[in-house]
Amino acid sequence: MNNIPLHKGRTFSIDTIFAQFAHIEEITAMGCNVIEMETAAAFRAAKTAAIPLTALFSVSDNTITNKSLISGRTKEEIQHRKFTRNTLIPQILLSTFKDPS
Repeated sequence: MNNIPLHKGRTFSIDTIFAQFAHIEEITAMGCNVIEMETAAAFRAAKTAAIPLTALFSVSDNTITNKSLISGRTKEEIQHRKFTRNTLIPQILLSTFKDPS
């Protein structure tokens, strides 16, 4: 869709921005290639309530390519990210809800 790359990954979800870096080797040894903090509470609540939960992530920072929300991006890349976040992701979610297969 609109030449937006889609990647499947194994996410390590944690509710702190500090602890993961001290354990990066353990995290990658588990096969994780994404670390995220924002949805950790939702995943914990879903697990506790035995409710399935899925998340669609838009990667904001990529350490390997030296790109983050605050540096390393061109104006075009920033606009493309805004378009993806504001237009394409809502379209993906709405189409998923219409046809969950």
